[in-house]
Amino acid sequence: PLPWGYSTLYKVLVIYSSVRDDEPCILHTFSYSEGRWNTPTILVDEDVKFDGCRLLKHSNAVVCQGTAHWLIGYYPSHSHLHIINVDAETCHVSLMKIMNPTHDILSGTYEEPQLIVSADKTLSLLYLQKPGLQVKICMWQVSEGSESGGRWLCSRVIELKAPKQIRAEEMHLTFLAEKNGTLLVKDNCMNLYAVDLKTGVMKSLMYCGKVTYWKVVPFEIYWPVC
Repeated sequence: PLPWGYSTLYKVLVIYSSVRDDEPCILHTFSYSEGRWNTPTILVDEDVKFDGCRLLKHSNAVVCQGTAHWLIGYYPSHSHLHIINVDAETCHVSLMKIMNPTHDILSGTYEEPQLIVSADKTLSLLYLQKPGLQVKICMWQVSEGSESGGRWLCSRVIELKAPKQIRAEEMHLTFLAEKNGTLLVKDNCMNLYAVDLKTGVMKSLMYCGKVTYWKVVPFEIYWPVC
């Protein structure tokens, strides 16, 4: 028997994006119930054209409350970050522009945001200080009556605790992946760390050579009780 919350029914969503201006983003879907790939769909939004999109900022989608989200750069400037939202049931597509929530993030003291799902199942943006040992988490707050539908608010600041004496001002961490409150990062010397986002404690991991976020895919394994 499967554990609670698991199902044999599933749907696969794949987004294709190109660096070329004349190539739009394309959505591919595979449904378990139909047993086949559906006809590819060119992404279209009521207000924004998707033909100015650039490469995805992370290869795997962030799934929150039945919707898949991808962070993507938008033409003409990569600083114009957007979130592509795809409803897993209806495949309805929308585009959300990210407005930086705090002045220090605007000043360039933090890396580009990363999408995560917080412990309370809320879509959030995670910012890593550069250099330094601080993480900021901003959550999406729905605003009734607002034209944008909501805003990003800084909900928590986490001071990271390195496993050994390291000068924070010299440590430059890079985001690799996140899953269920555990953050995987690397420093400028290619050392890997697992960070507990509740406590800020950093745990050293085995050296795996040159690793980038395109090579890391976080996932869960269910180990049945013997």
